Amino acid sequence: MVIIHKNNYIVKLMKISEFVSSNFAAKVNDPLIKAASLIGGGKGRYRLVVTDDDGTVRGVISGRRILEVLIGRRATSVIEEKGLDLTLNEPVNLFMDEAHQIFLEDVNLETVLKYIGENMAGYVILVDQSGRFKGIVEEIGFLERLKGKKIGIRVEEIMSVRLHTENIGATVCDASIRMVNERVRRLPILEGGKVVGLITISDILKQLASAKEAGIEAAVYDIFNRKVEEVMTKKIVGVEPDADVGEAVKSLLEMDVSGLLVFRREDLVGIVSRIDIVGKTARIKGIEQMVEMML
Repeated sequence: MVIIHKNNYIVKLMKISEFVSSNFAAKVNDPLIKAASLIGGGKGRYRLVVTDDDGTVRGVISGRRILEVLIGRRATSVIEEKGLDLTLNEPVNLFMDEAHQIFLEDVNLETVLKYIGENMAGYVILVDQSGRFKGIVEEIGFLERLKGKKIGIRVEEIMSVRLHTENIGATVCDASIRMVNERVRRLPILEGGKVVGLITISDILKQLASAKEAGIEAAVYDIFNRKVEEVMTKKIVGVEPDADVGEAVKSLLEMDVSGLLVFRREDLVGIVSRIDIVGKTARIKGIEQMVEMML
């Protein structure tokens, strides 16, 4: 952080490097199972930057992309030749996406926030002048600066109300297909119309990586044939719709989760995620005011 004096006021200028959440990257020849293990390992990691040996950014691999491969929506020729389990040993560069949201490491904070707010993008990648990876800036870097602050926005103003759920009797494969189809990272699990759990892409990848590390044959089929109640998280972290967004920030960080279910009494009325908070707060409050709150 740089502190300057301007018109007898002290002005603090935050560098974007202060918001870097990770500078870890996968290599192009790392096996897909390694990426699955890292994404499923917690800490809200949804994706990995992929670099070549000299650190140049070559792409991005996300949890959703890995799930698409495992249910046969991507790389079908590889799966037909290798089978699901052996496909996990193939290099990650066969499955990665092109990296789009790349900024030079000296970009200013306001530009990044504007980009995130306008595109509802969960991350940006920082590189040097040679295109070498310097770090990834994700929602959590901004949320940590907002913790303990009153935002002045109610949760219901920014939550997603289009709910996608799965029933308790469904398989992990059923849930995976629904998450891929609906392009969501998490599904509330219902029993008798009431929420009894939550399953995420990271939950599935974590189970898969654990099975492979234990040497379980046909690990993919084993995990996908399980019932969702065997994999889901039963401890529900929720928030009320009229709560200040600052309360949601506090819960997300303290519970290390990527999203909160929103309940009005016992009824599920929405979901609020990290990107909902960062992107929509930037839109509603404006970039300048959001930067001031993070100071």
